[in-house]
Amino acid sequence: MLEALKKAMVETPKELLFGGKRRGDEIVSHFAFITHEEILNAADLEEALQHCRWNPEFDEEGNIIDIDFNGQKMGNEDILFQLIAPFVEASSYIIMVNDQREIWRWRFDGQRCHKESGEITFI
Repeated sequence: MLEALKKAMVETPKELLFGGKRRGDEIVSHFAFITHEEILNAADLEEALQHCRWNPEFDEEGNIIDIDFNGQKMGNEDILFQLIAPFVEASSYIIMVNDQREIWRWRFDGQRCHKESGEITFI
């Protein structure tokens, strides 16, 4: 997963530039809150995801079993999660609720990530 993130930062910068910044022809940041150097220089997956403003929790085998967002504002998570989707176990998901009480999840199918809107209903 770490190598896929690093490879994407180098090979597909135009796809990752949404919300990012340029200095002339040089890409300074792919995401609004992330510089690609942070990802490229990350020693491990945990550090790379933390630079993306996500704190992963690992089990004893090194699998991510939980993940929490630690930023103030969302960035390009749709792009990030498409990059890592092939490495995520099918039927895994991340549920989010924003300040406006909108709810959604990113659901992984083993190859792709799907963003799905949701709602809470009481019976």
